[in-house]
Amino acid sequence: MKTNCIYFLIIMLFSNSCITQEKDLNNLNFAENYKDLFKDKKIMTEQYDIAAKLPLAYTYETKGFRFGIVNIPENAEDQIAMNSVGTFLNNVKERKIVGIKISIEGKENCKKALDYLQSQYGNPKILKQLPNKNKEGWLVGNSAYSWDLKSVNRSLIVSQTFDLNFVESNKGKKYSQNEGITIFVIDNNIKSDVQGYTELTTKELLIKTFSS
Repeated sequence: MKTNCIYFLIIMLFSNSCITQEKDLNNLNFAENYKDLFKDKKIMTEQYDIAAKLPLAYTYETKGFRFGIVNIPENAEDQIAMNSVGTFLNNVKERKIVGIKISIEGKENCKKALDYLQSQYGNPKILKQLPNKNKEGWLVGNSAYSWDLKSVNRSLIVSQTFDLNFVESNKGKKYSQNEGITIFVIDNNIKSDVQGYTELTTKELLIKTFSS
């Protein structure tokens, strides 16, 4: 009986350890150091993200990260890495977290993420409508949505992309629909220091970019 109790305690401790290792990006404290967030992960950096015009630290090693109840998918070893988790930094010197960038690939994964966002925050503001299907019946293009998270002075902006995968054989090309989303969570007051982009806040810049 005593041995069984010991085994039970060990299992419980191991389970709790696994749970605590998960990092919920939806509750990320921006005061946290980004290197601590990505501890034991391979970190890459961009001097300025192409959309947000802010420094970005990110990783393709997504195991253990989630956004609310949505686990960030892991990348298959034999495929190009498309799923990633990143943090926007205020500038290249101070490197304080001011936002989050999450990229998710795959139709079902995207649906889970969008369903969660809508259940959590309600209906979004539509920045750009779903694209029309082309003559072959495929969606190609992008749509975008935004939520104003006033209680934490942040904004959540989602860019959704539709394209095609294809496999080529002696019978020709076989197509399938593919989807990807990028989730931006950004401090409402932050601005880029990149010349030509200093007038708008990053929130305003992203909304302007994905509305067009």
